[in-house]
Amino acid sequence: MKFIIDAKLPLSLSNYLKLKGQDSIHTLDLPRQNRTKDYSIISLSIKEKRIVITKG
Repeated sequence: MKFIIDAKLPLSLSNYLKLKGQDSIHTLDLPRQNRTKDYSIISLSIKEKRIVITKG
């Protein structure tokens, strides 16, 4: 599966998913890092067919 981990969650979650063989990126991996706007995260998730994991 492919994931985007939102800024509200730790980078270690993305690293853990990678260790388990998943394709995971954290917002820190994006050009604007944790300042990436929600609409950009949503757009990327649709384009790359990624599941967004966030914390409410």
